[in-house]
Amino acid sequence: MKDKIRQAKELYERLYQTLRYGDSQLRTLSKAVIDNMLEEVRDCLVRTGADLETNPLRLPSAYHAALYLTYNQLTHAFAPAFSDTDFIHYTLGIPLDQSKTFAESFIFRGQSDCCWPPKAGIYRDDVNVEKALREQQLFSAMLQHAILHVFRFPLEEIGYLSLAQHYGLTTNLLDFTVDPSVAVYFAATGKSPPAHAICDAVVYALESRKWKSTRVNIVLPPPIGQRLYEQRGLFIVIQKSDIAALREACREIHFPRCPDFKIYRDGASFDALPGEPLLEDITHWTRRTALTSFTLPPSPAQQAFALEPHYEKLPNRTSLSRTHAEDLAERWAERSTDMLHRLFSVPDPNQPDGERVFGHLYSLGARHNVRLYRSLAVNARDVARQLSSTNPDQASSQLAFARLLEDALLE
Repeated sequence: MKDKIRQAKELYERLYQTLRYGDSQLRTLSKAVIDNMLEEVRDCLVRTGADLETNPLRLPSAYHAALYLTYNQLTHAFAPAFSDTDFIHYTLGIPLDQSKTFAESFIFRGQSDCCWPPKAGIYRDDVNVEKALREQQLFSAMLQHAILHVFRFPLEEIGYLSLAQHYGLTTNLLDFTVDPSVAVYFAATGKSPPAHAICDAVVYALESRKWKSTRVNIVLPPPIGQRLYEQRGLFIVIQKSDIAALREACREIHFPRCPDFKIYRDGASFDALPGEPLLEDITHWTRRTALTSFTLPPSPAQQAFALEPHYEKLPNRTSLSRTHAEDLAERWAERSTDMLHRLFSVPDPNQPDGERVFGHLYSLGARHNVRLYRSLAVNARDVARQLSSTNPDQASSQLAFARLLEDALLE
């Protein structure tokens, strides 16, 4: 078994390093190269002796899990592109052939204990809900105060809650990602359960046709959440009554924990948890202040007045300044576009499915995403203008993307 795990590790590293699968940059690869790699991955999985159709599926290592999820994503979700085109442009599978319409995609959640259901923290039995709601209110208010120093417009509450969830506060959100290696990483290296526990790590894989049919709402992070975009992270809003249905809709991949598992980007190992000093400051301030008698005034003007002295005391408040706003917005638009490409392959706008897909994409987003879609449409048109003379095919794709987003905003 050690030899099989070693071979799976080598193959995983080659998939994500040599072929640059998972990079932020689009990469053109020949069908022959893709097919050869997929054949190697398939053979590696078959050699485990596992019945790959079972659910839950147990695999012998985190590397096998990452290979299985990647293979499944490429061959199942984007099969038409592999069978019908000579070349693929993909960021987790974008067909270069724009005559292809929408294909299925996946989102993934990694947990270090498969005995735990995919349950949002607010629904756990040992949670003090009143305290959790107070922390949410304080975090959202201070984060909005910080963002208003830069962007001059507030986001919707759900945008702030997504960052509260990411930084460990208790909410009704669940963390997911569109990158299978990120989900495997957090499952494989996450906090271990008690020593007597016998449960493996798990990745929950939720297929798009199933999350469309469940009562979940997908939320992309606001622009300040740079680390989340590096992780290809997103959230779903879930009600307590839907937890069992969500788990039933997911494909479960179980495997032993592996503290040495790494994510690869641009051919090198990748730090999934870089520091974000201001958000860490706000989280610490929230936890401390929630234990005091501090109360937020009712009106926005009064809140701003009450929060400003606290904001001025944050050690890293200058890490988010007006001088950074343009660069931050540009990176936000670029990474958000990448996220949406990963959730939805870009269809031909002349195909009937085109408007349906992006109309549905808009309906999935919380209200705060309206600004995000508008920013992405503007960014896509700018990119199209830049590429119009050097790469007409990609320029056409970007224009199609912009039109579909703009159509969705009109619905």
